[in-house]
This record gives sequence, C-alpha cells and structure tokens, in this order.
Amino acid sequence: MATLTVVLLLLFTFPLYGIANSAEPILLGMPFSMFWIVLWTAVEFVILLALYWGEFGRRSR
Repeated sequence: MATLTVVLLLLFTFPLYGIANSAEPILLGMPFSMFWIVLWTAVEFVILLALYWGEFGRRSR
C-alpha cells in the first residue's frame, strides 16, 4: 500500500508530471495535463477497489 502511495505521488508531482506538462494534444476534450491527472485518479480508484475486494470481499456475513 505504501508503494502505491509513493508511485502515485510521483506521478502527480514534478519528477514524472513533467512528462505530461503540456496543453497539447487534446484527449477527450481535455488538455493532456488534465487527462494525465484524470487517468491516474481512475487507475488509483480501480487498484484500491481491487485491494478492498481482495481483503474484504471473501468474508462471510
């Protein structure tokens, strides 16, 4: 979990955000830098959902 946090922090800050720091190209109507943030936020949601299901999804009620 800590590794996921560090990787996502790097994707949203200077070292790796510099890759996406541009207004062109336009993807899905958004500048590339905004698309980068939306993409990784969605990826983070899916990963956290999978981790939650993996840990709590198999419990019997």
